[in-house]
Amino acid sequence: MPFALTEHGVVMAANVLKSERAVTMSVEVVRAFVRLRRAITVKEAIYVRISELERVVGKRLDRHDREIETILKALDRLIETGEEPEEKTIGFLRERPE
Repeated sequence: MPFALTEHGVVMAANVLKSERAVTMSVEVVRAFVRLRRAITVKEAIYVRISELERVVGKRLDRHDREIETILKALDRLIETGEEPEEKTIGFLRERPE
């Protein structure tokens, strides 16, 4: 089985081994653990944000895709029939005095 140390194990080993080199190496190993933990945390945060973004954008794209499909179908109907769409007036209709 492989041997593995946690950062706490490295600190304990440095306390037992009193040489200058052992202390220097244990400090470097602890720093590596800290960098690794930081990198994992940052990558996890980025992964969460990307997943959230994909979810939100995916919903919007689905809705927009349906709307674009509806527009294209309406355009196809207009092209097939050759009819002009009836103009709709906007606002209130007033009765004209005769």
